[in-house]
Amino acid sequence: MNRFRLTDRGLQRVNKQGVNVGKVYDIDDPQAEIILNNIDNPNSDFELIDEKRMAADAILDKYKGDYEKAIAEEYADELLTQDAITYYKQRRPELEALGLLQGGRKLGKAEEILLKLDRLQGNVPMPIIKDNKDGTRTRTHTQYATNQVTGEEQVVGFMNPNNSEEVLKSNFGTLNRKVLSTDRRGNPELQRGDEEVAENVMRLMGQETMPRGHGNLGLSDLQSGGKNVDVMMRPSYTNNALIPAFTALRTADAGRRNADSIASQVDSLLKHRMGRNGGNLMAAVDELIDQERLDNSFTPNMMLGKIGRADNNRISSQRELYDELIMPGFNKEIMNIDTRSPEAPKYMTHELNSIHKVDLKGALNYLHSGIDPERQLKVMGNRGEGGSGLPRAQAKVRIPLNESFIEDVTVTHPMTQQMLAINELNKRKIPS
Repeated sequence: MNRFRLTDRGLQRVNKQGVNVGKVYDIDDPQAEIILNNIDNPNSDFELIDEKRMAADAILDKYKGDYEKAIAEEYADELLTQDAITYYKQRRPELEALGLLQGGRKLGKAEEILLKLDRLQGNVPMPIIKDNKDGTRTRTHTQYATNQVTGEEQVVGFMNPNNSEEVLKSNFGTLNRKVLSTDRRGNPELQRGDEEVAENVMRLMGQETMPRGHGNLGLSDLQSGGKNVDVMMRPSYTNNALIPAFTALRTADAGRRNADSIASQVDSLLKHRMGRNGGNLMAAVDELIDQERLDNSFTPNMMLGKIGRADNNRISSQRELYDELIMPGFNKEIMNIDTRSPEAPKYMTHELNSIHKVDLKGALNYLHSGIDPERQLKVMGNRGEGGSGLPRAQAKVRIPLNESFIEDVTVTHPMTQQMLAINELNKRKIPS
């Protein structure tokens, strides 16, 4: 029979009538459950009468449910009673936060789920993936941590940098309904699906991240880590990024011509000029405007693309400058979805196949250093405003992903791998 006796401190903590300091209690005594549910520190709250190992098994078996038995069986050889109870009190909330104790699941079974999670490159565990009945998929983000009691590595939840009491989760296959602002016509602006995914990418990089509405033309999609961050999806199956430098260029004599015709003219002008100035796109536009061959009526917010908005000589407001570009990469199947479909990444959240981040100031310096206009410049027709705006051209630049100002964040921030599609995750598993 395992027995114990309360100390003075233990009596004060229990604070129940009929519980005596000097009385020796059997573990099966009805009063024992009251005591064990109230004590915090076995070494100072009560004294074990019998051998400590046997008491640890019995106390944990009695303490708030039979699932502690699993802890006692696993750790009885190496833990004192105090450590076992401390372990339980710390671990149970962690498992609850991961959603693993729902439906009465026992502690031991919850631990089994975590032990089965594969390890990814960069010492990152797989997320907990749940396929929902409505066809959506939820990922609960996880990380490794050292248990302070056992000294062993275990899986815990990755806490949301925006809310330190909440485990970060990502939902895929969902239609975003978060209203960010209203447009100039008073219609609600909903957050794009790819922007929601990018938000969690930034959070997995450890940064607080907030979306920004576009009701005020010119703002980046997100603010994160003290920087203005824009989002642009890209095809993951190419080794370059096609990034807009200018979004509104028109020849001075464009008149009523359509966007494609204007783009063809702008393309010829730019390539000719860049052939004479060492391939500097930014300078070529300025020179053609000075020569009145390009229309200069557009405001910087209208004219400048993502790279151009990193230029503080062109954007006077720090609030409207762009610092970084996050590029979620999707496979062909997703990129080929009709942009008007509710399943397009514009509306629906999708798992990623790659994730890259661009330092836009570095990209701007790259353009000033000169590019090959024949290989890297792509001028396209653009009407903006949902296709109803003034016909114009946009100039995009094709930049290799191996440039120093572009990083694969799944390598530099391995936690972001948890946003990747299953087939990509499988490639990154470390054999056990």
